[in-house]
Order: sequence, then structure tokens, then C-alpha cells
Amino acid sequence: MLPTGLAHVVLRLAGPPLRLVSTDLITETTICGGVVGGPRAAPYAKRHAPGSETVGAQLRPGATAALLGASGRVLADVHTPLAEVLGPVADAWCEQLLALPDANARLARFEALLIQQLREPPALHPAVAHALAHFARAGIDPLTDTTSVRALARETGYSHRHLTALFEEAIGLTPKRWARMQRFRRALTACQQGSESLSALALRCGYADQAHLTREFREFSGTTPARYRGQRPEHAYHLLVKPPR
Repeated sequence: MLPTGLAHVVLRLAGPPLRLVSTDLITETTICGGVVGGPRAAPYAKRHAPGSETVGAQLRPGATAALLGASGRVLADVHTPLAEVLGPVADAWCEQLLALPDANARLARFEALLIQQLREPPALHPAVAHALAHFARAGIDPLTDTTSVRALARETGYSHRHLTALFEEAIGLTPKRWARMQRFRRALTACQQGSESLSALALRCGYADQAHLTREFREFSGTTPARYRGQRPEHAYHLLVKPPR
């Protein structure tokens, strides 16, 4: 599973529980029921579970505090049982959704249950919202140094360190890492959907050259753009790997 930088909430309604696999593909961790996958900038592995029934949502950046009462920083890089975040309501959600007749009804009910969790005030800190809007507009270059983040800090009236702390608390990644993750996501989509040369793709997505693209792609996905493209994944963020015998 390749990273998006965003948190997600998933309920496993039927079938085997979620089985997370270590990076060496040997040891496993099992999570039953619901799970919160925190924001991350690295891949993780899970056992393929054909026949399982799930419902889930990918959350907007910074939404974990408003919906789950936990900051992005606290949830970052780990999978947390939903019951540890919301308490016994997580099991009640599974029971409610299982009683519904089809996937559309479950999705609608799941959305309503999440919205019921909204805490006040749900809005992001203005400085964090300003930074997110900037990154979304810019399709910016790599942020190989902190110049752009420092400029954003000046615009908000905060120090570079304070803005970075605010952003990481809400989003789970630093501003610099968030910007790099958004560029990686553009490159990932381009790799999956297009056939242009990797050198042209690198320049279009804001990398200095193909070697720069390859280094960052490997850091975030564990593979190279050429190998990723060769696997022709059906879903951009899902790659099939075989554990060692």
C-alpha cells in the first residue's frame, strides 16, 4: 500500500481481520474491526483478503482532530484500532453497517456516523489552512531547502519552527514532507496512466531530472518508477508482492 499522506478510517465488517505485515514480509500484526491508518509518507504491507467486506473513508488533511479527537501527529505512521480512538462506538458502528442491505447504504450510513463525530471547532488553524492552500495551488518544486516554508511562515506571521509545529500537529507531516508527498502523488498518477518518458514526466511533475524522480519515488514507494510502471497496477496505490517462502 503506497502512501497518500492522508489518514483513513476503515471498518472490516466480514471476512478475515486486517493483517499488517512487517517490512521484511515475515511478521504480522492483526487488527479486528475498525482501524485508523494515520498519515504517512512510506509504504506498508497487508495480507490480501479476498472475500472481505469493508467500508472506509480517506480523510481530508487535518480532519483527524475534528472527526476523531486525535491530531495527525499522534496518529502518523501507525495503524490504530478504532476502538482505541473512539471507544465502544466502533463496535456499534460495525453492527449498524452489517444490518444494512448493500454497499451504497453502508457508505451513506458510515459518512453520517463520521459526521456525527465532528467536534467544535472543526476548522484548521488559519496558518495551516494557508499553507495547504499554497501547496495545492502551486504544484510546487521539491522544496529541497526550507526557503518556501520560511516564506510561508512570514506570510502567516509565525516563525518557521512554529508553523512547522502547527502543520505537523494537524497534518501528521511537516510542510516540506507534505509538499514532496503531493509531488510524488502527481508522479505516481502520471506513471500509472501515461506512457511518456520518465525524463519528461520528471520535469512535468517538478523534479530536477529523472534521477531525482527515481530517488524520491523509491523513498516513498519502495520501488522505482520504471518497476512500478512495469507492474501495471490496476489501482495506483496498490502493489501486489509475494512474501518469502
